[in-house]
Amino acid sequence: MSLIYLQSGIRIKNIGNNHQYFSSGATIIPLLNEEQIGKLLRIFYTNFNPDNLPLLYDTIATEPAHHIKKINQEILSVIGEPLSNALENFEIVCSIFIIKKPGNDSYLNFHIDPTMTYRHLNNMALWIPLCDIDEHTGMLCLDLATRNMVDYYTFTMPCPFAGYEETIRKHSVCFPMKSGEALLFDNRILHCTERNLSTKLRVAVVSKIIDKSAPLVTVYYFKDNPPGKQAALYEHKRNIFLSGEFRLSVPPDDSIFVKYLPHLPLSFSEDAYLKHREEVMKKSP
Repeated sequence: MSLIYLQSGIRIKNIGNNHQYFSSGATIIPLLNEEQIGKLLRIFYTNFNPDNLPLLYDTIATEPAHHIKKINQEILSVIGEPLSNALENFEIVCSIFIIKKPGNDSYLNFHIDPTMTYRHLNNMALWIPLCDIDEHTGMLCLDLATRNMVDYYTFTMPCPFAGYEETIRKHSVCFPMKSGEALLFDNRILHCTERNLSTKLRVAVVSKIIDKSAPLVTVYYFKDNPPGKQAALYEHKRNIFLSGEFRLSVPPDDSIFVKYLPHLPLSFSEDAYLKHREEVMKKSP
């Protein structure tokens, strides 16, 4: 079977999913069986007590480095082989658990994930729910038309789409999923997760994936610098997210400065956002 190359060189072995990702920026693939889902849930509950965690929690944000590395390795021991059966020419940068407790305050606003490599390559996010996902359990929603609006981003920057969350919601696509399915999407796409209105904890695995040969690159935002030098690209060693050395605000000493990004930070008005969407939709098949 012939394979269509993605922008990054990553290949999804199923040609239908590969084409869907390349054309739209997102696709769902079957990935884990019940035994593998059970193993991941045991890893989570062995390492974490949900009662001690906040409403929304990801395991790379506040855990110590040795625990982050341990969790990553244990997750990879389960998902590594299924992913190798589904993808080619990829590398997992890090894997974490993200939880969403029940409650009206569990909505996660639209956002873009931080850059992981250069814009002409692919920054791929992998989202695997460990329970069935519907309108009651916190669906992931994407505005697929925003794929190419922001080339580089980090969480310390102002959100380029602030002030019109409800407008974005109206234009987003939400993905009901079965436990163990995987949603692959370009992490430059605006996305959110809906409220968990069920009575159960929602646990998901999230992995950041780049091309196997791509450099690991992130953006740093220095808001006190003069315009034109507020955003900069740095290249990092491969294990930066597992070493405990990564910080959003200050690059590690051994990371390499690449260049300033003089056009950042960006800000799109609601009208500019809607105009871009309209132009993208006109070009869609």
